[in-house]
Amino acid sequence: MAATEQQLLEQRTAATARLTGMTNHTLAIAYSLSLVSLGTIYALLRREAGKRQQAEANLRRSEHKFQSVFDELYEFAGLLTPAGRLIEVNQAPLAFAQVTREEVLGKPFWEFPLWQQSSELTEIAKTAVSQAAAGRFFYTEVTFNSPTGQPHTFDVSVKPVHSAQSKQVIWLIAEGRDITTQVQLRDALRQERNRSLQLINSSVDGIAAFDEQGTCTVWNPAMEALTGIPRDRAIGQCGMDLFRSLVPDSTLQHLHLGMADTITAFDFSHSHPQTGQLRMIEARYSPLHNGSTTLTGGLIMLRDVTRQRELERLKREFISIISHEIRTPLSSIRGALGLVAEGILDDDPQTAREMVSIANNNIERLVRLVNDILALNRLESGQVDLKYQWCPVISLVQQAFSSVEALATTHQIRLEATVPDDLRVWADPDWLVQVLVNLVNNAIKFSPPQTAIAVTAEAIASESIIQFSVADQGRGIPADKLQTIFGRFQQVDASDSRQKGGTGLGLAICRQIVQQHGGRIWVESELNKGSTFYFTLPHPEQRQEAERNQTTQKLL
Repeated sequence: MAATEQQLLEQRTAATARLTGMTNHTLAIAYSLSLVSLGTIYALLRREAGKRQQAEANLRRSEHKFQSVFDELYEFAGLLTPAGRLIEVNQAPLAFAQVTREEVLGKPFWEFPLWQQSSELTEIAKTAVSQAAAGRFFYTEVTFNSPTGQPHTFDVSVKPVHSAQSKQVIWLIAEGRDITTQVQLRDALRQERNRSLQLINSSVDGIAAFDEQGTCTVWNPAMEALTGIPRDRAIGQCGMDLFRSLVPDSTLQHLHLGMADTITAFDFSHSHPQTGQLRMIEARYSPLHNGSTTLTGGLIMLRDVTRQRELERLKREFISIISHEIRTPLSSIRGALGLVAEGILDDDPQTAREMVSIANNNIERLVRLVNDILALNRLESGQVDLKYQWCPVISLVQQAFSSVEALATTHQIRLEATVPDDLRVWADPDWLVQVLVNLVNNAIKFSPPQTAIAVTAEAIASESIIQFSVADQGRGIPADKLQTIFGRFQQVDASDSRQKGGTGLGLAICRQIVQQHGGRIWVESELNKGSTFYFTLPHPEQRQEAERNQTTQKLL
């Protein structure tokens, strides 16, 4: 039994030893594992610490980079609280206002020195903060003065920054940009545009512009006057439609306003829709480019050449008439003198004297013609300097009668005058006598013998004028000639200049003289009974007296 117990004890001892060995081995393994775990954890912690240090270094570098970039921004930039307190600001506004960052951080945005330059600027800053804090973007243009007093224009904006979760405004970003140069350029462009518009609007030529689609964008007042189409109706309309009623279809089909890239010049005539007057128009279309070859529209200019064409016609007519008027007496002079010079009339002294007399009469006619043309041109060109003075009318009429007395005696015409002795007129006496001489001279030529020519003058106080009249008992003037006879070389009968010895310029000269005196001239006539020529001159004394009376009545 003892042996058995001994055996059991040995077995237990062996089992215990084995168990102890296993436990120790397990503990050794666990210890080893613990050491490995601790090493791993330590390594992980060291790596995380390195990453954190790297992240912090990167963050510092990023912050430094951001701050450097932020400070170097040309624009003004600042970060505000929703209440408007300045949290951060870059260097540009600090340098412009000549303040330090410490002097402005933590203070309200509107207390920044630039906003303190005027009460209006302060209110603008407060409004900007309140609108941005309410979630609305604010923008405006303001002018700040630099420390040297120079004005600078800025575009200023304040915008809200919202929280990603609640959409609540958590920051405000204020920005400002110096746009002084742009504003100056913009103002210069606006002034240039205004000047261009003024030139266009004051032009006597009609000007219209069209965009690349052919839509009208400019229609100046002269274009309104020429076409009768008002600007409000023209702007925004298709140019081809506007000109369809003005330009013939044959011309219009080759004209593409705003879209054509070639210069086109053409003439056309049209009746003004309001006045019905026929006008001759010169037109010129030019393409518009944007500084390169890109077509951006077109410009058309219209010029009223009605008067020019009429003057050209009159010039041609004048040259034709004057050529005829000169050629006829020259032919007579050459023929008459030729007969005498060749000795053909040596045996006929009486006929020779008649030929010389014919030549002399034609020479006098040429002299009168030249003198009348020169006088008329001087009057029409404004080269005549009228020498005004108070003239007794009776004296002027007597001078005129003295000049035509011989002609009146030859034609057996009586000259009668009805003029108040105290009537005076403010005029150039020499030119006024010329008017009376021309009118009486014409009346003598076209009056039958044994008749009278009556010259009258009277003051018409109600109109402050002196009215003259020259009445004859001649053949009269047809109604269709009453206006035209005051033109150059206009006579009732084309043969009058040859038969009566006139130049056809006397009445044109009378009209110019009377008009330059501020009066008017006209004629009333009845066929086979005679004509009466009237002209008026202002009466300064009566006008002044009337004005004094009106002033006195107003005072009373």
